[in-house]
This record gives sequence, structure tokens and C-alpha cells, in this order.
Amino acid sequence: MADRARTLPDLVPEDSGLPDAHSATVAATWSLSIEHADRLRPTGLARPMLHLVALLDPNGIPATVLHPVPAAHSSGQLTP
Repeated sequence: MADRARTLPDLVPEDSGLPDAHSATVAATWSLSIEHADRLRPTGLARPMLHLVALLDPNGIPATVLHPVPAAHSSGQLTP
């Protein structure tokens, strides 16, 4: 929480520091997945939804919290 400017590439080890026989991180896969999800209907909501759920309980989020009405901003878009 102290350093919110850190990004996924900053948090993962260098390729030479990965465990076992892994030779690359998943940063590109993660980024492509979010970009693809953002193109699905409703367009552009995957990333804001991930921002929202990242703030919630990692042990489980009630489905009612993710219902469009409580999660929506007055403009109809989720707020990051």
C-alpha cells in the first residue's frame, strides 16, 4: 500500500530469478487477457471491475457486491 506506483513488471523477478524451469513471466499474458476482456460487452468494464475487486476481501466477494447497480457510478460506468 505504501508504493501504489509499482506495476506488475516491477513486482516479478527477472527471468533469471524465476523458480523451477520457468523462463518467462506472465505479465504479457495478463495484459493481453485484460485487453481482450475490455473488448467484450459491456465494452471497457473489465479493467475497472478488476480495480474494484482488488480492493475487496481476497477470501470471497458476495455476488451482490458485483451486481451492476451497487458497482455502477452515476454515469453507468464503473469507477476505478
